[in-house]
Amino acid sequence: MLTGLFLFISNLYCKKKNIAIVYVKIYRLNLLIMTTQINQLSIRGIITDIGNADQGENWTKQDFSIHTVDKYPKEVRISVWNANIEWLSRCKCGDEVVVLFNVQSRKHNDKYYTEISAWRIDVDVLAMKKRAELLNKAKEI
Repeated sequence: MLTGLFLFISNLYCKKKNIAIVYVKIYRLNLLIMTTQINQLSIRGIITDIGNADQGENWTKQDFSIHTVDKYPKEVRISVWNANIEWLSRCKCGDEVVVLFNVQSRKHNDKYYTEISAWRIDVDVLAMKKRAELLNKAKEI
């Protein structure tokens, strides 16, 4: 798709010799690529805590914590809002998950508050099977 668009832009440039049109087309293409990359934030970890749901008039929020499985592990608290709570209801403590999320900040009384909001949570069944096999091998030794 990218190659086809680039060739189309190149042909347009060769035929019309209009540099402004080419730069506008390329600028829009780069903007589209950057937007796609920014929106795919994800984190992998093991769920350690699932909090209770809080409800308001028009909203429902539930928080959960994951422990990352990295060289330098971290505890991360993540929020799930409204209809996305269904993704969390499929999980339990101890599940290894991949969380797709957005980060947002807001300013209130000269302080910034940042929140991680999950919009998709997938249980990584293969990673859990590998972890169980490693634990079984460790018990045998």
